[in-house]
Order: sequence, then structure tokens, then C-alpha cells
Amino acid sequence: MRFLGDVARLNGRRYGGATALLFEDRTLSFEELNACADGTGRRLLDMGLHAGDRVALLAENGLEFYPIYFGIMKIGAVMVPLNYRCTVIELEQMLRDCTPRVLFHTPTFATQAVALRQATGNVLTLVEINPALLDVRAPALDALPSDFDERATATILYTSGTTGKPKGAMLSHRALLEGAIATALATRIHRSDRLFLTVPLFHGGGLFVVSHPHLFVGASVVLTARFEPDTLFDLIERTAATTFFGVPSQYSVFLDRCAQKGAPASLRNAWYGGAPMPVELAKRAQALWPDVRFQQSYGQTETTLISVLMPEDHDRKLSSAGRELPHLEIRVVDEQGLDCPVGVVGEVVVNESAGMSGYFNNPAQTAATIRNGWIHTGDLGFLDEDRFLTLVDRKKDMIVSGGENVYPKEIEEVVFLCEGVVEVAVIGTHDPKWGEVPVGFVVKSAASGLTTADIQSWCEERLARYKVPRQWHFVEELPKTANGKIRKPALRELLRTQI
Repeated sequence: MRFLGDVARLNGRRYGGATALLFEDRTLSFEELNACADGTGRRLLDMGLHAGDRVALLAENGLEFYPIYFGIMKIGAVMVPLNYRCTVIELEQMLRDCTPRVLFHTPTFATQAVALRQATGNVLTLVEINPALLDVRAPALDALPSDFDERATATILYTSGTTGKPKGAMLSHRALLEGAIATALATRIHRSDRLFLTVPLFHGGGLFVVSHPHLFVGASVVLTARFEPDTLFDLIERTAATTFFGVPSQYSVFLDRCAQKGAPASLRNAWYGGAPMPVELAKRAQALWPDVRFQQSYGQTETTLISVLMPEDHDRKLSSAGRELPHLEIRVVDEQGLDCPVGVVGEVVVNESAGMSGYFNNPAQTAATIRNGWIHTGDLGFLDEDRFLTLVDRKKDMIVSGGENVYPKEIEEVVFLCEGVVEVAVIGTHDPKWGEVPVGFVVKSAASGLTTADIQSWCEERLARYKVPRQWHFVEELPKTANGKIRKPALRELLRTQI
């Protein structure tokens, strides 16, 4: 197995009629998934596509997503999943960058698809996704030729945009296959597992980090169109899902809904990732679901999964992001690129072969990110004596106040413990005396009488004075990316223009 299309081809033989995918009241077996992927691949070949051509996908989660994905992989083309929460202007930027020949879209986004075709010069062929797509059958596609390069780009994933203009991270067949194998091995996924997935498939976390390794070993995946906390418990039980993956904000809401019920009867594993999980929220989840095995995953668009905190390590290493996957190496380095001693904070870097080959059409950003064979993540952290990685903050989010380094994540962990706080984010703002000072944004519970004075007092008792935010602002919600990460640039803009 050298290419991603081989996953569908070989698993169609190995597991045949076993269920691969479930969505609402519809299912696809591994054999059907492979046949549908062949149909999609044949259709693309008939449209004149070749290996290396880009194919974009603008779609909500649905059963058709995977046959399209595997069909693209089978012919050696490049899939570009698009974030449907982006504006047409933002999507146009991505399409002008990667110049796809075809855009698959669901009916929901028909208007946006037409607008994108017009904006990019009418060179896009639009294909509407509907259930009939799964009825297409075609002669089996041949495996990619042996001289096809396994280091060829399989997908371009555009960054979530927390840093500004999206950049297209190119991930190869080899990197994604090795990542799936390592993830399945490290997390002990078994054929009997059934993953319940609510995060969007256009994001690397949903498609590659979580669902891909499950399908790789012959496990099944339950898809939902969106996160629905009021019905989630019953859906997990009805589909007999054994594994739930969610981002911390989803866990916070879901645990509130099922606080009196405990865990769904079928649930054995609970994965979380996509954004930092407050330690207190993780403790609460473990207390409510004592028989469920919790696993934290840490990764990036540019690297996919980097490390995992396994269930047996949650009690003694709960604040860490776990150990690196077996196929890669992480280092923590200083500004000169030298390894930091144990316990000393530096930037987390990952060996290049385990992640992206670069940013599409962007050599300058590629050179800035991949240096001397290492992908620089922009995350600050430290390794302990057991090589467990603890993340401190994003490098660009660190605040320097009066010559002292202030890490917003540390402040956020303290504020999250304050009764009535649902979510919190801390950013830095210019100060004529100290250079920068922290500013906090808080979402409080609807019934809470919490005031900014209460939070200020709470922090003053628990943090050094230079770490205590100078301003507090209550907001209805925090701006987030599709994978649940808080968009701190949006908070800086809010502070600059509206507060």
C-alpha cells in the first residue's frame, strides 16, 4: 500500500460488505465505497483530468465526501477541501492560488460555486454532489503505476486563517499514509471500533487525523452534518459508536447536556483535540465518564497529528500533549535552533518528512517555516524527562510586558477555574509604559452574575501582578476557526475598532 487510493481498493477486497460509513439513514460498505470511488475517478478522467490536477470540494459532511476523495486519490489528482464557512472572497483567494479544474459542491453552496466560477474566469467545471453520485458504477480503476511518486502531493489544505491570508499546505501520499499507520498504532484503533465524527471533513483533523486511520484498519465512521448537542447522546447510542472525537468547546456543551446520564452505553474512547483543552474541563470529563478512555491529540495543518496523550497517562501528565507519534521526531529549540534543556520553553519543531512538503505557490513562506529539515510549528512548549510535550502558547501570542514573558494560556487556565466562566481568551495590547499588557475576553454562563471586578480579584490572588490583565470584556461568544481554535487576530481587531 503506497498511495491513498490503495486504502479504498484493498479494503474493498479485505472487508467487502462490512460497513465503512454511516450518515443519517444511509450506509456504505467498504466494497461500495471502493466502487463509488472508481466511478468518481472514471468521471474525472473522462473530463480530461490528469495526475497533479487540482480538484476542489465545497461540501458539508456527507456520505459522498469519501468516494470523491478516494476517486481523486485513485487517479493521482490533488484534492483541495474548502472551508465552507469562508466568504466567497476568501474562497476566491484560495482558488486563484491553487487553480483547480473542477469544483464539487453540495446544493447548499450552488450560489457560491457559480460566483466562484465567474470570479476565477469561468474555467471551473462545477459538479453538484447528490445521492445519485453513489449510484455511479464504472470498471475498476487500475492502481497508480509503480513509478508514480509516493511523495507527490495528495491534498492541499488551506490554513484556518488565524494568521491572516490562507496558505495551502501540501501533504503527500507518503506523509498521510505513514501518519494514518502511526496514528492507528499509537491509539490502538481496532476493526471493531466505530468513530462518531461531528467536526467538518474539510479540516485535516476530521479527515486525516481521525477518520482516515479508522478506515485504514477497517473500522467504521459515523458522520453527522453538524454538531447537535441535544441529540448527540442518543445518536451515539443508536449507532453503537465506540469512539467520539470533539474539540474542547464541543465537550463543554456536550458534558452539560449529559451530566445526569453519564457516558453513552457504547462509548469506550473519547478523543479531544483541535484546540487546547483546559485542564479543569478534562478533569470534569473524566469524572463524569470514569469508564471511558480519554486521548488528547495535538497537531497542525502542516504536520497532521504530532503527539498523543494516552489514557494511562492522563492522571500523571494531564497538562501535557503526550508523546510524539512513532514515525516522527519532535524537538524544542531556542532562537538559534539549538535544543532546549529539559523543562525549558522553546519552539516545537517536527521533522520535515512527517509533514508538509511546503506551501503551494509560496516559496517564501515555505522557507520561513521549513528550515534545515524541520517544520517550525510556531508553538511554544517544553519536553520533560520522559519526553512528554507540554504546550505553553503560540509563539506569536506570547506577550512581553516590562521585559517579562507572559503566556496567555497560563492566564486562561486560571480564569477558567472562576465560577461562571464558560470560555476565556487573553491577548496582548500595546502599552506606553510596559510595551504590552494582557487583555481578557470572557464568555460567562447565562445565569452568572460575574463581574469584571470579580475576575480581576480572582486573578490578583493567583497570578503575579505583571500577568494580570489590565482590561476585561464580556462577549457573547469568542470568534473561532472551523476546528474550534480561537481567532485571536479577530479579538485584536475587535479591541482596536469597537472597544
